[in-house]
Amino acid sequence: MSAGIKRKKLLVEGADDKSVIPELIEANGIRWGETAREAIVHIQDFGGTENLLAPHEIST
Repeated sequence: MSAGIKRKKLLVEGADDKSVIPELIEANGIRWGETAREAIVHIQDFGGTENLLAPHEIST
């Protein structure tokens, strides 16, 4: 897999969500990882609900 491609990506509204999600995961007994490379998922914040829900951002 290419270095720029992430297998698992979690899209969140903002930066607060980006920092809270790993804490919630670890609080529930799941190891998050010590570095960004070891993290179980890549979290990408979109700077607001409007940006996250824009028609061109999410596709299947």
